[in-house]
Amino acid sequence: MRKVWLIVFVSIGLFLVTLVLQNLRLQYWMRENRFDSLILESSAEYGVDPNLIKAVILRESKFDPKTLGTVGEKGLMQVTDTVGTEWAKANKIDGFQPDQLFEPRTNIRAGTWYLDKALNNWQTANDPVPIALAEYNAGRKNVLRWMDEKSLTDPDHFMGRIGFPSTLMYVKTIVQQKKFYTNNGEF
Repeated sequence: MRKVWLIVFVSIGLFLVTLVLQNLRLQYWMRENRFDSLILESSAEYGVDPNLIKAVILRESKFDPKTLGTVGEKGLMQVTDTVGTEWAKANKIDGFQPDQLFEPRTNIRAGTWYLDKALNNWQTANDPVPIALAEYNAGRKNVLRWMDEKSLTDPDHFMGRIGFPSTLMYVKTIVQQKKFYTNNGEF
């Protein structure tokens, strides 16, 4: 009789663990996918791969639109007030206020615009993504210091020249996550 109760108890325990894990997976999926329509909207507007946008959002804020960075970066893509203001001016958006960067649509549009600018700066590179990500994270001046002729033709060479370990990890993490999203048919 004890064996029967033990089997019943273990079965119920496994069932409950399975339910909890499924619930956690569902919550994660819902959190990670709730901005997909806005990502696709910005992707179409600025011509940036939606998998790249989503990978940046995951790395920058883990999909929390209320994230505030250590030097004032705001929202999902951790956009600075300066970049937000430049985006608003370039897109002729009147009345822009930096706190609007906590609004997902505004933040994703401004962040994607800035990422697109960085990608366009390095469009002659064989793979502009690592260079643009380094610029997004560490700024154009730092990227210019790390560049040499071989950097445009060899992304691994460029990544070896990145002078900030945190920026190197940032670039590697996003490139890897973008590949994961692409390989899993995210968009």
